Amino acid sequence: MTTTTKPQQSKLTPLQSETVNPRPDEILQHITEFYEQYGYPVTQVWVAKKIGISKSSMTPYIKELLDANLILKTLAGQVYPNLKNEGVDNSIA
Repeated sequence: MTTTTKPQQSKLTPLQSETVNPRPDEILQHITEFYEQYGYPVTQVWVAKKIGISKSSMTPYIKELLDANLILKTLAGQVYPNLKNEGVDNSIA
C-alpha cells in the first residue's frame, strides 16, 4: 500500500525560490512599502540608504527585480512595484 503526500507549499517569494540571497526580496519589500505609503515611486538612492548599501551595489538586484517583472522603473530611474505582474508574459515572441 502506497501513500501519497501532498508537497508542502513554499512560503518563499518568487525570487527566494530561485536564489539564496535575501537582498532582492528586502529591496522589493522596501520599494513596495514606500509605494503603498506615499503612492509614488521611490529613488534607488533612498532604498540603498535604507538597507545600508551603495546605489551601485544595488544595481544588480534592481536588474534582477526588473527581469523578474516584479518592479518597474521610471525614465528618471525611480522604481515602484509592478502591481500587474501576475500572469503577465512580457516576453517578445
